[in-house]
Amino acid sequence: ALENGEFIVYLQPKINLEKSEIVGAEALVRWNSQDGLISPGEFIPFFEKNGFIVKLDLYVFDCVCRLLQDWENRGIAPIPISVNLSRNHLLDPQFLKKYEAIQKTYGIASHLLEFELTETVVFENLELLKNVIAQIHAAGFQCSMDDFGSGYSSLNMLKDIPIDTIKLDQVFFQTNHGNTQRARDIVGGVLSLAKTLGI
Repeated sequence: ALENGEFIVYLQPKINLEKSEIVGAEALVRWNSQDGLISPGEFIPFFEKNGFIVKLDLYVFDCVCRLLQDWENRGIAPIPISVNLSRNHLLDPQFLKKYEAIQKTYGIASHLLEFELTETVVFENLELLKNVIAQIHAAGFQCSMDDFGSGYSSLNMLKDIPIDTIKLDQVFFQTNHGNTQRARDIVGGVLSLAKTLGI
């Protein structure tokens, strides 16, 4: 499927609500199989188990760098794009070198690229994660925590892990899940905390 170009990268925009403008994007992958589009929820867990997710993540990163280079060649102002980083990569202490090689091949400024980690990674090995984020920052990339608040998040994590961005879990914004005002208060509190921490 990878060799046949069946994996397609879509960009989900990140919008500044005050200015109503696109300020970034997240790269999302879909599988355009012979049976139609397959969502990540169906194939990502399987690929994480068999290890193929590592190749797929690198492919998505390559596509993003190629796209940013194309924009720059056409005089289109680039925006930062984030890519998901599977925990499988963390098993290889040198994994970031592959990403840096791709970035340098296309000549993309590192600040235009961000890695997204899910909060479940944090609780598997906190020290390892701190080291990985230090490497990511040393290479000039940004780092965000996805699905924050979905299950394992703690204030202790924010204290120990120097992430650049928090992505709150969507459950806080769904009106059909209990006390809406309470959810708003929590979101407001996290925003205030993030501002104080420079996140």
